[in-house]
Amino acid sequence: MNIVFFGTNNFALPALQPLAENFNIVLAITKPAKPSGRKQAIAPTSVEVKAKQLGLDVISPETFDNKIIGQINNLAPDLIVVVDYGKIIPQKILDIPTRGAINIHPSALPKYRGASPLQTTILNGEKETAISIMLIDKEMDHGPILTQKKVSILADDTYGSLYTRLSQEYPKLLIETIKKYISGKIKPEKQNHKKATFTKILKREDGRINWNQSAIEIERMVRAYDPWPGTFCEHAGKRLKILTTSISSKNYLDKKPGQFFETPLKKLAVTCGKTSTLLIHKLQPEGKLPMTDRDFIRGYMK
Repeated sequence: MNIVFFGTNNFALPALQPLAENFNIVLAITKPAKPSGRKQAIAPTSVEVKAKQLGLDVISPETFDNKIIGQINNLAPDLIVVVDYGKIIPQKILDIPTRGAINIHPSALPKYRGASPLQTTILNGEKETAISIMLIDKEMDHGPILTQKKVSILADDTYGSLYTRLSQEYPKLLIETIKKYISGKIKPEKQNHKKATFTKILKREDGRINWNQSAIEIERMVRAYDPWPGTFCEHAGKRLKILTTSISSKNYLDKKPGQFFETPLKKLAVTCGKTSTLLIHKLQPEGKLPMTDRDFIRGYMK
């Protein structure tokens, strides 16, 4: 069973070794090296590093010209596996393998197609998400489903923690699904496109807090955008990152949305919309290290 693997980011890493142990990865394809870290040194993707450690042939093309397409065609892959690649793969390439191409998407498709499914799931207060493995067709996250596995969302889950947990759970499911699909034990199931919802590409500005939203909405936002793009507001003319929060059981009707104050229990709080209150446990003033609510009260509110 010859496989061409496409992947770039850390979510793709756990798939490489089990795929290599169970099938023949004839080529790994990842995005080109790019500047990384404070020094902006050119660094290969984590997938390229791992693929070379496993002794796999790996390429990182800027574009898919006829030479690259010919190289893939000559390898005669049975299947293409795509995990968190981050670029559109030309249909000419997707049409090469005899058994098509499959992709992993971290949502309960057809819900939350697109670039930010986990963040949007947390923002909307969902209690569970899913790992969806599907065949790739000409539209984004649109192809027939091979399998789905539900995953609970914990009350304190951030995007980062949910991303990590799903990345640990999907490799075994991926191997089982490929084997069942190739042996004819799985029948691809068409998605109900009428129920499809879509998510957007996030920008840093999406993390700006609007204190007229409810405390529930803002608490979800803090978790959904941790670690990126993060959540922030302006306080005393400077940017203030909000890192960890919870919802107060008590509200303070004499405060206005966006007003920071110390509660009678010496907690840092902010009034939000719908007469709700958010407790802030950890935050980071501009140019400073992260600090606790008590340190912030002592240093910025006295």
